[in-house]
Amino acid sequence: MKIKTYGLLLFILASTGLFSDEKADQDLDVPYEPSHPKVVEAMLNAGQVTAKDVLYDLGCGDGRIVIAAAKKGATAIGADVDEERLIEARELAKAAGVEGRTKFLREDIFKTDISPATIVTMYLLDEVNLQMRS
Repeated sequence: MKIKTYGLLLFILASTGLFSDEKADQDLDVPYEPSHPKVVEAMLNAGQVTAKDVLYDLGCGDGRIVIAAAKKGATAIGADVDEERLIEARELAKAAGVEGRTKFLREDIFKTDISPATIVTMYLLDEVNLQMRS
């Protein structure tokens, strides 16, 4: 499987939450920490997302990365365990007019089949990023 990779700087910025624009939920094992729009843009630009891509966003939350990728023409799939966020993501995708190019899965991100992906994004806590490495 060939997947586009991002630079270390983007990984560090995304994983540290430096660009967070909302307070994290404290009720989840992995708190919801939305990606700042500038981080989303930088991630998609670094990945050179096009209509030929299949993007998977692990821990997609409200779907902002998925929706932004779909706006660029990509097929975009988000996975998350938080049903409330997934409902919000589906509503936002519909409002953005990209629901036909997006899919949101309620599942464990460690079990998500990313084999169709050309790009994988994650905006997770450092501990979770380390667990995802293998």
